[in-house]
Amino acid sequence: MQITGIIRPSETREITVEAEDYEDGRPKLEAQIPEGWQLIQIKIS
Repeated sequence: MQITGIIRPSETREITVEAEDYEDGRPKLEAQIPEGWQLIQIKIS
């Protein structure tokens, strides 16, 4: 499972982590968000 978040300060960029499930992946995804950026969407595939 890939969990992908769309983040932005004023531009947008995708970050992706590998995880067994959403509960495992969400904290991993949040840990990848640079300071000053905001998570605006999560896609699961």
